[in-house]
Amino acid sequence: MKVLYHLLLTNQLEIQKEQNGIQILLYLKKIHK
Repeated sequence: MKVLYHLLLTNQLEIQKEQNGIQILLYLKKIHK
């Protein structure tokens, strides 16, 4: 059970990192326009 919880937590972190990366890319695109 602990392992499953750990996997869920790390997955959430990966998703957040991806979302942050996308937001940064969008922000940079706005600056360049």
